[in-house]
Amino acid sequence: MKLRLDVLIVLFLLFSCEGKRKATDSLPPDPLKKDGLYHLRTTSRISSNLFSDFVTDEEGNMYLASFQQKEGALDRILILKISPLGKIIWEKGQMSTGRALAINKNPEGKLWVCGFFQGSLNWDGHKIESTTSAMFWARIDQNGKTEYLEKPRGEITAFNLHTNLQGEMLMAAQIGKRARLGGMEFSGQGERQNMLLLLDREGNSKWGKPIQGNVQCMSSDENGSFWVGGDFTEEFSFEKDRFQTSSPFDQDAFLTKISEEEIWSKQIGYKGFLRYGYRSNEGISDLTLGANNKMLALIKEDNPDTQDKMGDRFLSDIGLFSISDTGEIRQEEVISTSQVKGQIFRMSQSDNGELWISGKGMGNFSLLGDTIRSPGYQAFLIGLDQDRRSSKRILPSHGPNTDIRIMKHSGNQLYTSGHYTSYLKIAKDSIENRGTHALFFYRKYLPTF
Repeated sequence: MKLRLDVLIVLFLLFSCEGKRKATDSLPPDPLKKDGLYHLRTTSRISSNLFSDFVTDEEGNMYLASFQQKEGALDRILILKISPLGKIIWEKGQMSTGRALAINKNPEGKLWVCGFFQGSLNWDGHKIESTTSAMFWARIDQNGKTEYLEKPRGEITAFNLHTNLQGEMLMAAQIGKRARLGGMEFSGQGERQNMLLLLDREGNSKWGKPIQGNVQCMSSDENGSFWVGGDFTEEFSFEKDRFQTSSPFDQDAFLTKISEEEIWSKQIGYKGFLRYGYRSNEGISDLTLGANNKMLALIKEDNPDTQDKMGDRFLSDIGLFSISDTGEIRQEEVISTSQVKGQIFRMSQSDNGELWISGKGMGNFSLLGDTIRSPGYQAFLIGLDQDRRSSKRILPSHGPNTDIRIMKHSGNQLYTSGHYTSYLKIAKDSIENRGTHALFFYRKYLPTF
């Protein structure tokens, strides 16, 4: 009996597909298609201010800049490359006294790191020394090799660093009476002055401008413009813009845009005078680029209808705002209400438009309209879809002194890092720590919303 050629072709395709299906079914599951929570390092000390920073690369590796302290010892610089599965690939700085404060990545994938040290740094043939605390400024490749290491002259410490798509870097720093960084001299007024510095992709300074305000966050848009957010008490000034609050000790928010064509700043806050002794708690917590080249801002604003238990200041609402290229500010969502002073809020938007926000609250506070009741502090992660209509909420179980300090996206993964004390549990993953404090890394898989 002869089989027709077309029948033989169909049978061949059926058996081929079945074989491929069985081979695919036999493959082990992709570990990156599930969430991961990892303990990084134990430390006896954390910082209430800027504690650590990280960036990611195209392969999903994380580069962390922070510090570690062993009981009774000095702070040690901690720069780590960590795989998406939490494995430490290389580390730098553990034998050096100091802290790494900020890290960023240029378009070529090189890492720029700044912080401070005391004694000596001897990294891959580059050596700097200082008998007192001094700033270091380094460029490191993704294999951990140091390509450039500088100790700026004079009194200067950098706290924030951001690189735009063109490779230019904006740095927020404090300087004394005189300092030199990237081939340029800077002069300050008084003992310590806040300053913004613009550097090219090679690390050469282009300009430095004093700013009277506390820089909390920086971002950039598709045009290469830098955006800076933070807070100020009583008075703010940068370039031609100057603002004042409505009463002594009042704290308002500021927003600044820096481009080749223009530099402008805006004041944000509850400006009405309420009563003698009133002190507001307002500021911009984080900035990230949203859809249509619009900047998104997390802004803390006072709510005059609520007072905390001390009775001398109002609780804050955390709002999500969109900002046009010309500075028009529009509120999109009320993220959380009844927030006490000093909480850290971060956000990051993925390529498909999902927006994730982290923070923590205490007592009775709300998340997207739902009341959360907690006797102590409660950390949270919430996700919003592109239309801001659907949301996901994660409430980790944790001990005291737990904070999510940084949040960023890498492909279809959400990366967060911070510190915890005795334990931390997020969904089915949990880690423990026997020391005083510890650094953690949490990765959440986001295939679709």
